[in-house]
Amino acid sequence: MKNLIVCDIHLRIGGSKLENELIINSMKDNDTWFHISDFPSAHMAIEADYTTLSKSTIYRISLELKKHSKFKKSNSIGIIYTHRKNVKLTNNVGTVIIDGKYKIINT
Repeated sequence: MKNLIVCDIHLRIGGSKLENELIINSMKDNDTWFHISDFPSAHMAIEADYTTLSKSTIYRISLELKKHSKFKKSNSIGIIYTHRKNVKLTNNVGTVIIDGKYKIINT
């Protein structure tokens, strides 16, 4: 698991399916979860409610997930973000379903 700080916000990025699940299980309902849209990727969490953050802060945080993925050189990739309460674990370790509102930011 990688721990980083961006804009004074602590980020945790999973390095495996098990770490992704550990991250999700340790989050509070209004913490923010990030994932690359439409592709398998690491899960990232911040201990902050995205509705309290500026668009530029969300963008900078999202860039960190992109940088730690195989899509780091892609021109534009969507990053999904939502509250933890909208992320439901499945029977497959590290796999989730989003059940609620989410947003996508292009990086």
